[in-house]
Amino acid sequence: MESKYFLRQINNRTAFLVGTVLIILSAVCIYLYINNSIILNNLFELVITVAIFTILGIVCIVFDLLNKKNTKKLLKEYNLEQLLREIDSEDTISDHKAKIYLTKNNIISYKAKINIINYKDIVWIYPKKDNSNGLFIVIVNNQGMKYVINYIYSDGVDEDFNKFYAKLRNRLPHSLYGYTEENKSKANDVIERYKKILQTY
Repeated sequence: MESKYFLRQINNRTAFLVGTVLIILSAVCIYLYINNSIILNNLFELVITVAIFTILGIVCIVFDLLNKKNTKKLLKEYNLEQLLREIDSEDTISDHKAKIYLTKNNIISYKAKINIINYKDIVWIYPKKDNSNGLFIVIVNNQGMKYVINYIYSDGVDEDFNKFYAKLRNRLPHSLYGYTEENKSKANDVIERYKKILQTY
């Protein structure tokens, strides 16, 4: 079932494990240096090596902890059981390459961190290509927040990307499509109107 796959993905602790290993490696380097069992020319090389391992390790662990915090916060805002039922629904479109689900009501992205975007909140979407030929879909909601869905670049990905973009457009009949100055202006107008509505409450 797709829901089981999704739960495995959002509970992945690879970053935490990598960070822990890097910090252990820095401690091992210090131990080996003290016991003259490691080939380093001087103390400066040891400090640089340990610093690199330690900093990278801390970054990985902090990223993992922040990601887990964000996931818990989102899953509190949404009904997890309902989301899992949506993911398992026959109507749901899954794309493991982009790490995304298009359910009946939401876009659920789980690549770097989990994002849940309700269709009714989406104002504007447009495709984008970066200098390294990476392919992206930018999603703008009614509060002006931008979400980026990116594809892993490989042979034949253009066709997959175009098919996915078409499926996403079918789920968003009332949204703006494509990057143009006109769409940018229209999207900004919608966002400003929504902000004014929120201010009245």
